[in-house]
Amino acid sequence: MAKSFAGIVRKNRSGIPLETALRDFAAASRSDPVRDFAEVFECAKRLGGSLVSIISGTVRLLSDQQEVKQEIATVLSGRKFEQRIMSVMPFVLILYLRLTMPGFLSPLYKNPAGVLIMTGALAALTAAWLLGRKIADIRV
Repeated sequence: MAKSFAGIVRKNRSGIPLETALRDFAAASRSDPVRDFAEVFECAKRLGGSLVSIISGTVRLLSDQQEVKQEIATVLSGRKFEQRIMSVMPFVLILYLRLTMPGFLSPLYKNPAGVLIMTGALAALTAAWLLGRKIADIRV
């Protein structure tokens, strides 16, 4: 970050307008907040007005947006972890039952109706897992 700011200062000292240097930095960083700030700075400088109040308002708005994005990312990470746990639990439960009470699940695996029920349950679990992944895949 310090190198980037040094590059902006170097460009400004060599006669390149500050708006152009900021625009170049925003393009190189590929960051939406940096690009937004560069655009606001360019418009404020070109159109006039209170540059300090415009930039401080923009910085406040961008920091609020960043804070909301971080909160959303935190909530999503918790939900994704819960989804992973819920996806594994049926298999853990079946393993527990097979280890502690071996004969308890035999009706589900020793006849055609049980095999059909368990195959349907496996398909439902797979569908729920895929749907859960799709729901949790939110771009912030």
